[in-house]
Amino acid sequence: MKFTLSLLVCYTTLLLSSCQRRDKVAVVIIGDSFVYGIGSEGTSSSADFFKGRQRQGDYTWQKQLEHLLDERNDFNFEYYMFGFPGQTSAWYKNSDELNVVVKRLQEGGVGYKKIIYCSAFGTNDQAAENVNDSTSVDTLVMNINSISKRIRNVKSIKGRLTILGYPLTRVEGKFAKPNGNAFRKRYNSLIINNPSIIGADKVLSFKSYPDLYSDEAPKGYAFNQDDVDGLNGVHPNNKGYEQLAKMTADCINQTLKK
Repeated sequence: MKFTLSLLVCYTTLLLSSCQRRDKVAVVIIGDSFVYGIGSEGTSSSADFFKGRQRQGDYTWQKQLEHLLDERNDFNFEYYMFGFPGQTSAWYKNSDELNVVVKRLQEGGVGYKKIIYCSAFGTNDQAAENVNDSTSVDTLVMNINSISKRIRNVKSIKGRLTILGYPLTRVEGKFAKPNGNAFRKRYNSLIINNPSIIGADKVLSFKSYPDLYSDEAPKGYAFNQDDVDGLNGVHPNNKGYEQLAKMTADCINQTLKK
């Protein structure tokens, strides 16, 4: 009996030490209201967010990504996903928030086997009043590239960093301006064909997720049509965030195979 208990203790110790030895991977995604999860069940509306009544439910992009990646048993994932509703790439490029991200990577990046980073901005850039100006696509490209350079210049994470490009989803409602689709398609085409134009190593592959990206997708399937702020069709719903999470997990899993 004592021998059996000793074996059990040794086996448990081995399991624990094996878990403790798993390499850590940081998943860092900074963006707008999509990253925060607005539109998903249990998450603040835009109005509540700006009034300080901030809460995140169980169906956000992050929560569903955690569920997919944590099924792996070869890495310990840590998630740093921060969303700033209403903000654009230009705001983030010049913000204190970017300085905070850079500082955190400088100070804590050495503890990770791999750092996966993504700047998930562009929906509000796409919806801006100057969306009919073709140069606004080029401005978005330059802004994201500038942000990527800041991240790449963090010396402590060199050789362990992968930057993912974020393609723009379609929008169905208030933000669906006449030239919005042209803006989205031009931007996505540029970054898919040449990820380095935005300082990325690869771009999230959206071809398998037509409900988020295809103009022919049925309205209301992946986007919230019951938005209390009157932004119907702007934010993903639970299903839309599930697809964003799957798309992100696919890309991360491919990255970690190397």
